[in-house]
Amino acid sequence: MRQRQEEFVDLQRILFATLAAFLAFLLAGLFVPRFARVELSVEVDAPPSVVFAQAEDLRRLERWAALYVDDPDIRVSRSSPPLGVGATLEWDGPLAGSGVLEIAESDAHEYVAYRLNPGEPGEAVSWLELERTAVGTRVAYGFEHDYGFNLVGRYFGLLWTGVIRRDLEQGLGRLKAVVEALPRTDFADLAVERAYVEAADLVIRPTEAPPDPQATTRVLAESYLEILSFIAARELREAGPPIAVLREFDNASRRLDAGIPVDGVGADTPAAEGPIRLGRSYEGSVLRALHRGPYASIAETHRMMGSYLRAYGLERNGPAWEVYRRGADGRLDNGEPVTEIVYPVRPTAPAGRANRPISQ
Repeated sequence: MRQRQEEFVDLQRILFATLAAFLAFLLAGLFVPRFARVELSVEVDAPPSVVFAQAEDLRRLERWAALYVDDPDIRVSRSSPPLGVGATLEWDGPLAGSGVLEIAESDAHEYVAYRLNPGEPGEAVSWLELERTAVGTRVAYGFEHDYGFNLVGRYFGLLWTGVIRRDLEQGLGRLKAVVEALPRTDFADLAVERAYVEAADLVIRPTEAPPDPQATTRVLAESYLEILSFIAARELREAGPPIAVLREFDNASRRLDAGIPVDGVGADTPAAEGPIRLGRSYEGSVLRALHRGPYASIAETHRMMGSYLRAYGLERNGPAWEVYRRGADGRLDNGEPVTEIVYPVRPTAPAGRANRPISQ
């Protein structure tokens, strides 16, 4: 009997000790930070606009961010479009598990914030903050998880802070390598629109000009006069401002197609006369932006467009063209010259199997 009493007392002691340890664990957990937060920074030799493109577009984000473990059978899907507030990226695989990333905030060329697994218990936030510097951009990359009153989660956060720091360091290193391999032309001041254009009838006059803006303007003006005569002789109607398709450029000359959109083309309309012919304009996805000012300075806007294309990983789908909405020669009296620059681009690849998911 006495032995049983001693065993009972020992059991009570064990229970009380276990309960005390559990209570101590809970009380200590109240003093463990509820937020697991890490933020690191790096300076890169690239303008904020180029860096921002890698953060705003989920297709580009996958090239450098630590999103999911290396899984050869992973499936990835993205929203359309894959950029801007509300865009989402989802993955699912036998090794990587499943996850969702959503762009929660976006301030052009300055800040992008993401939610991981939005609306679920494991929701966390991550962000990139960009600051222009004398040599490029200071990039701050951060992660934060609010465990609230989940005391076990708070301890878990302490354990995983080192892993998160490692992931952020690796992500910043990959981001730096990506952006410093891209063109450095800053396109922050260029308002680029992504659109789809439909084909239209054109009267086209292929021509060639010396590589000089004034000479190009003069040659195009002469070509448009010939085109207008063709239009009048066939009783067609102008359907838009004149354009120039930029075929080939080198140090010696520029090959251009001067053109004017028209209505009224019929089956019996003669298709050509000398170098002038009827044709159709491009149909498909494009990028377009406005160049305001004399034609002599348009080359810089083209450089910005080229930098934008590379920064967002877009592929051209044919020659660019210019639409002279107001005075390409800069000498007209109807206000500041305005030229629309249009670059055809290939549609982005459909979502599906990831080629090389980034390791966590």
